[in-house]
Amino acid sequence: NGAVTIGSVVTMTNGDREMTYAFVGDLEADPSQKKLSLLSPIGRAVEGKVVGETFAVDLPAGRVTYTVKKIS
Repeated sequence: NGAVTIGSVVTMTNGDREMTYAFVGDLEADPSQKKLSLLSPIGRAVEGKVVGETFAVDLPAGRVTYTVKKIS
């Protein structure tokens, strides 16, 4: 359906910073390999989002806003 689910590889931006993560199950998560769990704060916030959608995440460093640019 074009929305972020487990197994999605998502490119998103935070201002002019672009990052790409694979969203995986909790046991497969490895942030050093750009694999985030859908149970992580970012994973929970991005799940179900589509290209062009913006979402915010409360992280220890404060609230961060991301925009989904590509889902594969």
